[in-house]
Amino acid sequence: MNTNQIKTVESPDPLDEIADEIVEELTKDTSKDALQLHSEKLFASNLKDRIIWIDLEINTDHTYIAPTILDIEKQILAWNKEDKGKLIEERTPIKILLYCFGGDLDATLSLISLMNISKTPIYTYNMGVAFSGGFLVLVNGHKRFTLANATGLFHEGSAHIQGNAEDVRSAQSNYERQLKQIKENIAAHTKIDLKTLNKYKDKQWYIPADQLLELGIVDNIVTDIDELI
Repeated sequence: MNTNQIKTVESPDPLDEIADEIVEELTKDTSKDALQLHSEKLFASNLKDRIIWIDLEINTDHTYIAPTILDIEKQILAWNKEDKGKLIEERTPIKILLYCFGGDLDATLSLISLMNISKTPIYTYNMGVAFSGGFLVLVNGHKRFTLANATGLFHEGSAHIQGNAEDVRSAQSNYERQLKQIKENIAAHTKIDLKTLNKYKDKQWYIPADQLLELGIVDNIVTDIDELI
């Protein structure tokens, strides 16, 4: 007796198709060197799993190899649009993996502002180094993690101001306002108070993983690789 066999064909994952399209678009520019192409392909590939690496300087300059902060912000917005109408617990979290020594202050403040209003959860991971602006990104994750041997760094950073006297005064005033924002943000997201932060005004405060947890900068120390993938 003959039996009919039914073959099931899996529909392609739309996220895979989007990532493939991004890779194809990125590789059209033949002026890019091999390292830049590799970096961009890896970025696009990780998008399938909603994973973003920030492993170079935080910046908005497209001459850098890594995707810029603006690229990352556009992707966060796209995922929120894709998830619109879903309950928070039904959304696949965005994972930002940090090996970052800091970078542009304006770009950092822009990113953390968007992270704070993202309805799709954003998890941050200190993969070894979360310094300066990288520290701020770590602090502002909806859930925050660190590897056991990773380190964070808080400092007030530095500014390079030039121009006439009024230009310098205006820029200095703006910089002081931004520093106040930074400290208030850290105090709101951790167990560190403003008095403690002001103690490190002229210092580099290196914070190992156990203290990151103790001070409420992270919620967990990663002990299982499945937490990362």
